[in-house]
Parts: sequence; structure tokens; C-alpha cells
Amino acid sequence: MKWGDFLIVGSVLLLGFALWINLVSGFGADAGMCEIVVRGQVIARYNLDTMENDFKSNRILEFVDEYEEEISQDRITIHISSSGINFDLVLLDGKIRFNESNCPDRVCVNTGFVHRSGEIAACVPAGVLVRIVGAYGKY
Repeated sequence: MKWGDFLIVGSVLLLGFALWINLVSGFGADAGMCEIVVRGQVIARYNLDTMENDFKSNRILEFVDEYEEEISQDRITIHISSSGINFDLVLLDGKIRFNESNCPDRVCVNTGFVHRSGEIAACVPAGVLVRIVGAYGKY
């Protein structure tokens, strides 16, 4: 091997290590907001730090069949019915997840908690997406 070969191999290893560190640490910083999107429309936005509803569409029932919030001291549970599918979202400790769903494959429930900017969880059969955005609406 010549010195150029070592340089190339070292560069590839360094790049791989840097990508691995980025993957382990997550895509982005902890975000400030989560948005609930139904069929392309943002119907609600929650501040993950304060667990407060920052925005709720006044036309919410045009996009979902049912929307109900249950607020307790340490969590917010959001019951939504859309396209014949019922599910619960749970906002807890600055994270949100699909907690229960009667959709056929339950991929949304198996996604777990999301909390970093750029992360998403979706229930495709219901047309519902939960996306995490920065405090100022940036991904």
C-alpha cells in the first residue's frame, strides 16, 4: 500500500465514525413543538417543553371524526377518530407517541416516542402524521 491508500482508507473510516456518532446522538436537537397533521392539514400543535396546546384549528372536525383531549398532571392523552380508525396519542415528558390504535398493522404504535426535530410517526390508514419541529416551526 502506498501513502495515498492509507489517506483514502483513513478518510473513509473517519467519515464513517462521524456518521455513526451523528446517528447515535439523534437527528436533531430536542425540539420545542409537535404538530398533529391530518390529511395534510395541521390540526393541533403542542409545546413539548410546557405540554401546552399552542394551536388548535377551529375547523378540526372537518378533518377528523372525533378529537378529545384528556389532561392529567403529568400527561396529555389525545383521542382521535379518523377514517374509521381510533387511536390515542400520549404526550409525556416532552415526547409524543401513538399509544393505542385499531389500525390493521399498528406500525404507528410500534414507532414509540418521538421528540427530536425531524422525527415523525404516522398512521397511514388514518391519514395522521405527528411531526416534531423546532421551537420556531423549523425541522
